[in-house]
Amino acid sequence: MSSPWAVAVFVAATALSLGASAVLVVRLERVGARLGLSEALLGLVAALAADTPEVTSAVTALAHGQHDIGTGVVLGSNVFNLAALIGLGAVVAGGIKLHRRVVIFEGTVALWIAALAIAAVAGLITPAAALVLALAVLAPYVYVSAVPPSGRSALPLPPRLRSWLAEAVAEAVADGRHDRALLICGTGLGMAIAANKVPGVRAVTAHDPYSAERARKSNNAQVLTMGARVIAPETAKLVLEHWLNSEFEGGRSTSKVEKITAIDERYHAPRPECRPPGQQVPEVGAGR
Repeated sequence: MSSPWAVAVFVAATALSLGASAVLVVRLERVGARLGLSEALLGLVAALAADTPEVTSAVTALAHGQHDIGTGVVLGSNVFNLAALIGLGAVVAGGIKLHRRVVIFEGTVALWIAALAIAAVAGLITPAAALVLALAVLAPYVYVSAVPPSGRSALPLPPRLRSWLAEAVAEAVADGRHDRALLICGTGLGMAIAANKVPGVRAVTAHDPYSAERARKSNNAQVLTMGARVIAPETAKLVLEHWLNSEFEGGRSTSKVEKITAIDERYHAPRPECRPPGQQVPEVGAGR
């Protein structure tokens, strides 16, 4: 292929890729909502679609014996991704907050795949063995990502991991990354206790619409917990709707929430034993 044709094909392919990316970003969320796909799975699909041109370019170059180009595509694309996604994103948004537990979860999978790739290239293991070991981690990773939040309580997870996930969600709510959160376990009680250990979180267990509504209107609860073993699915949906459609009323409830916040700040201080002697905990009459 002559140079002018090669340039023309490159420009056309670039324009097509950019256009497809724009459509993907705009339409993917709507398609996912209609199909009932989780946000994590949508992100996985978007990442796969974005990386497909890089993968095909690298494979094509390597298949034609152009090892320098194939290696350059792999290294260059990943360096650019780090600079563009994190660097440019931070410049535009003014800063990026990373979820510590999400970084651990995603990073563990990424490091595992990277280690397998290095081992295969170095000849420590065969490519077939590396592929099997990669799929052993990627398969459950994709499965967990595909499960919607409402179905994650049914996953066969150890109690310690459930508590870890509850704390992860509560942290995201406490520092403002999410406005509200729904946590589900057997009774909802354990999740509420775990979430309330995080400073700034007001988590409540509610299995009836009125309690859920008052938890938001009177106590400004940002986290609702429910028990999968003690509430029917349709009732749970009704309770959740009442909670989501309610807003903090303020007024006379403001002083109650302020007292809750004061207690929270007092006992979550770096050195609570150094608080002034004789300081009294304010009386709290939160809730109705």
